[in-house]
Amino acid sequence: FAEAEKRSRDLLAQSRLDNAERAAIYHNLGLGYELQANWPRAQESYAKAVERFGASQPSAYVSLVRLGYAQRQNGDLTGAEDSFEQAAALDKTAPWAYLELASLAWNTQQDRQTAEQWLRQAEQVAPDNAYVHLRRAELCTAWEDSNCTENAYEMALARRPDSGWLHSRVGAFYLPTNPVRDGQKQDWDKAAEHYARAVELRPRDPWANERLGYVLLNQRRPVEAVDYYARAIASTYDDSAPARIYCSLAAAQQS
Repeated sequence: FAEAEKRSRDLLAQSRLDNAERAAIYHNLGLGYELQANWPRAQESYAKAVERFGASQPSAYVSLVRLGYAQRQNGDLTGAEDSFEQAAALDKTAPWAYLELASLAWNTQQDRQTAEQWLRQAEQVAPDNAYVHLRRAELCTAWEDSNCTENAYEMALARRPDSGWLHSRVGAFYLPTNPVRDGQKQDWDKAAEHYARAVELRPRDPWANERLGYVLLNQRRPVEAVDYYARAIASTYDDSAPARIYCSLAAAQQS
């Protein structure tokens, strides 16, 4: 990150760059700060990108969305809403500002009706985008509406059936809890089905392997569970598997 920032600053010091090129560099700087959770610097960089793109120009859309997100992280909710609404006005065919406005409406005002309105706009302009339906699933979970969540995940999977990451998310939705949460569609078999598909698609994903092992152990299938716990350990980066996986592997071996 330090090297990326230095090179970006060196580029910005050059006089030959036009505004669009400077805007792109500031946007990338903002992304770098965002990845480090340095939200004040991210907000500053995205604001400079918007300024150089021109706040009324469609090319500023993505920077405005990221600026709004940084403002929200910094607690500037009014500024975030203004940035998202500016972005939505610039490009009415893109879903991202609508999705952020939906999340903002619920997370800051507990206003489900307004959140639903923004979600519907996102779904109208990008009905085939899996992430749009995933955002609905996230909000439905917050609303404790399990039917809504299940339907949203089904819509997302219909668009991205080969996403191992998405199958892991759906597996987590069906995973039973102790104690059981009211109204949740908890189902060991469905959890196993989606985690197995996640492992098939992403065989070296330690989290998916661990979760599948956990489900199999609870289904009284310890021999299979041992295999997936071992895979989870073998797949972790730099032999850094957390102790809990070794404990789980031991429990499966004992069974």
